[in-house]
Amino acid sequence: MVSRKSSGFSKAQIVIFIMCVLVLERVLCPPKMGLETNMTTTRTNVVVTTNINAPSIDRVNGNNEDIPYSHHKSPLGIPQGKAINLPSVRIDETQDKQVNRKIYGGQGDKAHLGGFTDIDVNGLSPAVWKYLVTDWTVQSVIDVGCGRGISTSWFVTHGLRTECVEGSHDAIEKSMVPDKSILTEHDFSRGPWWPSSTFDVAWSVEFLEHVNLQFHFNYVSVFRKAAIILVTSSMWGGWHHVEVHPHEWWVQKYELYGFRYDDGLTQKLRDIARAESREFPVTGKREGSLGQHIYKTLKVFVNPVRSCVCIGKLVQQSAMGFWCS
Repeated sequence: MVSRKSSGFSKAQIVIFIMCVLVLERVLCPPKMGLETNMTTTRTNVVVTTNINAPSIDRVNGNNEDIPYSHHKSPLGIPQGKAINLPSVRIDETQDKQVNRKIYGGQGDKAHLGGFTDIDVNGLSPAVWKYLVTDWTVQSVIDVGCGRGISTSWFVTHGLRTECVEGSHDAIEKSMVPDKSILTEHDFSRGPWWPSSTFDVAWSVEFLEHVNLQFHFNYVSVFRKAAIILVTSSMWGGWHHVEVHPHEWWVQKYELYGFRYDDGLTQKLRDIARAESREFPVTGKREGSLGQHIYKTLKVFVNPVRSCVCIGKLVQQSAMGFWCS
């Protein structure tokens, strides 16, 4: 028999040739992922369905010019500029009567807003606030979900650079804050918002449970502007408490967002609030409800992107090992 030589390419050569073509195609014609377009389209749709006259949130306003969202490449970085706030969409008197708010404020707001009372002593702890100033040398605070601004007013009257963001128009109108220019009305279910300045501390008491999980990104953008995040979370029902979870759930969730939980700092502030409730300096008596949200559910998170920029003394106390140069 006469053997014939095989013609053509071997299988290995064919595979190598195909891989070279694919690599060349990727270099010459990089694929368009479409992520930025999809994000913009989604946000625009939200605005259109809620209020056709609302400003577009495709862009944020900062340094006297618009900054496209596409410029914010790092989801864990500090947002630049200042985002455009999107106030709550009001409902008429007939719709408002259908919302049974019971003891809670929010007249004229949609049902997911409001939830504040004239004064909720469970979320107040002057002893903790004083400790933040004297021992942590905190000089600036942003109050997220500030309601009528009880805690905000304390920060302002004690000389801290302060801002307050609240979704309820009714709460803004009834705010106790003396300087209304530091108030921002923004509904986080409509889109993200963040301030132009950075802060030592973000203070947020009885707020987390009110915002649905799919809107977390919208307010976490505010927390990224702070070095330390102090938050509480409800363990029981309440007005529009849609995210009620155990302590561990919040810790895991926020660490996934890039923050670091510090149990030592958490327990320290809880102990201060608990001691204050046992013997309130004003009355000299036990006031069990004073600061209850704080001594039961407060959580302290360190933002590693911001922490070494401002509060050296606090960072050195932290067990997380964030040291300022």
